[in-house]
Amino acid sequence: MSSEIEGSANHKTPPGAFQRNWKLIIACAAGCGFCMSAISQHSIGPFVKPLSEDMNWTRTQVQSALLLSQLAAATGVICAGILISRFPLRRIAIAGLTGTVIGLLLASQAKSLPFYYLAYVIAAFVGAGAGNIAWSRAITGSFDKHRGLALAIALSGTGISGIALPSILVWVISEYG
Repeated sequence: MSSEIEGSANHKTPPGAFQRNWKLIIACAAGCGFCMSAISQHSIGPFVKPLSEDMNWTRTQVQSALLLSQLAAATGVICAGILISRFPLRRIAIAGLTGTVIGLLLASQAKSLPFYYLAYVIAAFVGAGAGNIAWSRAITGSFDKHRGLALAIALSGTGISGIALPSILVWVISEYG
């Protein structure tokens, strides 16, 4: 076993650190579940048919926003990683969440396909600051012992979002349009 791996296991976390940081773990799980990559992938399905019908776009055109957003996110996470190394994590995460919200609000107001794509790109690029990289950094900075368990619980927010969000959105769309 390499010294790097052994070194991380040899650190002593103060007793009760896992219990004291449970709110952080839950917040990070929520952050993972509501980050742009999770929201875009888990929410676009219920919107494909309504957007196709309302905007006269093909299903491929609607879902191409995912491709563009993933390309933007690939660049955004690199920038987010650099910023997280230089600035307080909280500021980067708040900016990322704000960017996600603004981008999705813009997408909801899109009247043209290029504007719709641009909104998704903005949400993904800026939203990368509130992606899994940020929440993983929060966990790794707070845990030495039980770090893997804390990360697993936090990152499970993405899966929980994938289970819950499509059903919730189908219901909301059917009830409220």
